[in-house]
Amino acid sequence: MTWIALHNLLGIAFGVGVWLSAGSSRALRWTTGFMVAAGVVTVPLHPFFPMSSRGMEAGFNDTMHQVLTMAFGLFVFGAVAASAVAIRGWFRLYAIASLVVIMLFAGLTGPLMSELANNQPTPWLGAFERINAYTTFAWMVVLAVVLIRRTVGDSTPDPGCASMPAPADRTLATR
Repeated sequence: MTWIALHNLLGIAFGVGVWLSAGSSRALRWTTGFMVAAGVVTVPLHPFFPMSSRGMEAGFNDTMHQVLTMAFGLFVFGAVAASAVAIRGWFRLYAIASLVVIMLFAGLTGPLMSELANNQPTPWLGAFERINAYTTFAWMVVLAVVLIRRTVGDSTPDPGCASMPAPADRTLATR
């Protein structure tokens, strides 16, 4: 098993975890759907459609790599946007800021794809891709922390009244 395959499986598993913590939040369920779709669409990406090395003629594998990567990007965009709808407060602002970064650097990466296809230099392409990847990973970590804190807060009894459940977190929308 390659590291990339493990990454995809862990991403899908994280999506399932978000689903399990979604409760009645439809927006969090949409977040999960987008996350799982992003993981599924990238399963065949590297094993079956790796990019050709520079200097080699581009083939079907390169086209499919770019198409699946774009689909992945759209699913990530959907997941981040749905999470912004699902969780109010500072997280919504964080998710929107993440979307801005993702869109900005996807926009900067897009024009370089034709240069890549023509075996031309693509300065900054790797940096733009890393910024998008790290922004996505950071969003996943922050989402996990928010959901864990919510789950722990909901399941921790009030020390003054052990028989009463803790109050529900009002930061989650029920859309």
